Amino acid sequence: MCKFNESIPIYIEIIQKMKADIVSGKPKCGDKTPSIMEFSEN
Repeated sequence: MCKFNESIPIYIEIIQKMKADIVSGKPKCGDKTPSIMEFSEN
């Protein structure tokens, strides 16, 4: 699971990780957004 920074709200950290994944090209066109549980496991 992801390690979260206690000084930053979790929802902000999730948004930042999703943005980084999108910029890196990890999700492909048509991919579904993972659930929070799936997202935190990666």
